[in-house]
Amino acid sequence: MRAAEEAAFARGVEVEALMDKAGAGVAQAVTRFFRQPGKCIVFAGKGNNAGDALVAAECLRRLGWKIEVRLAFQEADCSGLMRKKLESLRRRPPEILGARPSRSGGSDVGVMLVELFAEAAEGLSAAQEAIAAEAYIATAAPLIILDGLLGLGAKPPLRDPIRGACRSINQLRTNKGAYVFAVDLPTGLDGESGKADRDCVIADFTVTIGFPKPGLLADDALNLVVFVPEEIYEIVAGAAPMESMVKPLKSYHDLLKEKVDVWAVGPGLGKSRAAEVFELIEKAKQPMVIDADSLNILAEKISTLKHCKGKRLLTPHPGEMKRLSPDEKETRAKTATKFCQRFPVTLLLKGSRTIVAERDRALSYNTTGNPGMATGGMGDILTGVCAGLLGQGLSPYDAARLGAWLCGRAAEIAIFGGSQSEQSLLPRDVLDHLGDAFHELKS
Repeated sequence: MRAAEEAAFARGVEVEALMDKAGAGVAQAVTRFFRQPGKCIVFAGKGNNAGDALVAAECLRRLGWKIEVRLAFQEADCSGLMRKKLESLRRRPPEILGARPSRSGGSDVGVMLVELFAEAAEGLSAAQEAIAAEAYIATAAPLIILDGLLGLGAKPPLRDPIRGACRSINQLRTNKGAYVFAVDLPTGLDGESGKADRDCVIADFTVTIGFPKPGLLADDALNLVVFVPEEIYEIVAGAAPMESMVKPLKSYHDLLKEKVDVWAVGPGLGKSRAAEVFELIEKAKQPMVIDADSLNILAEKISTLKHCKGKRLLTPHPGEMKRLSPDEKETRAKTATKFCQRFPVTLLLKGSRTIVAERDRALSYNTTGNPGMATGGMGDILTGVCAGLLGQGLSPYDAARLGAWLCGRAAEIAIFGGSQSEQSLLPRDVLDHLGDAFHELKS
């Protein structure tokens, strides 16, 4: 990136022109996802990355957004160009958080300036933080954050006041539902290696300047890694979405060395490496969703479930359940109950009124969904949703209940609120309406 910038400067391109273009691009990315103005909080460092974020904020302000700038450093310590963009943004003397508003009426009520450095970044008083949280209450939705603290070249570990500012960003994301846009890189992530500080900014969107940085594609920077045998790597890698990483493996035995939070095992797996799959199911310490081919493999040695080192969530359809428990001739409810009495697992038994069972827990019946979901690929969506919920800290029991409800409700919305029918419903229709189901659940 630096080489590209130096080449541009050699051609006569000015730093400020690049900054203006980058900031406009960030603002365009924000408005692509949030068409209605809301509130934007800019966390600004002292260099060009902060300048990019401030230009973006100025573009958003012209569109009606309310802007709050949180400075990690005193203005005197910031670069000249960054100070210029800050002055352009506020135009008139801003209101300083915690100070009394000017009586002259000259302050721009659309911009608020918060001096984080005055309170060691994360040490804002409770009163000040309350003011920040409640400011511009009329624009409660949407709330976005621009991470303009550090740019390319900064490496972990983080130090105060930047560390405290990162923690504040992540707290606002968690507690206030803010969406975080990282400018070029999330602060705390090494742009080359992908190594992340423990307080690295958790970004919902990263708007890269120039080109995607290698660190964004490293394992530690990704939420989804797909492991596949070497022989099919090129096929899967070519079809995978950009937000996922596909890694080739010689043996599934190597997976036990991987640092992951949650496993989803089964869809498209095949049965050619059954012994390796048994080992993964039994020895992996992290929570695991077991579906499709891994269930069929497991049926050949069901006793493996008694010795698993981590929590296991099984998601069979009736045919797979019959293979897992061939001697059971009773109702689905009794079959699920007895299975969980035999094995220390969570069972999501698909079907009309999907059942979620776990030892010493009440049976849970799902009420959403329709017959259109009885088609290939629907189970893969459910597996991914349940794995994602496990990754957010839900128990297998709760992840199964919520995952079943969400997928079923998304299918209902696709039919009754969209243009699909039970006959035409496809897995992608459920995927497209998962967001609607989440929003309905929150409301």
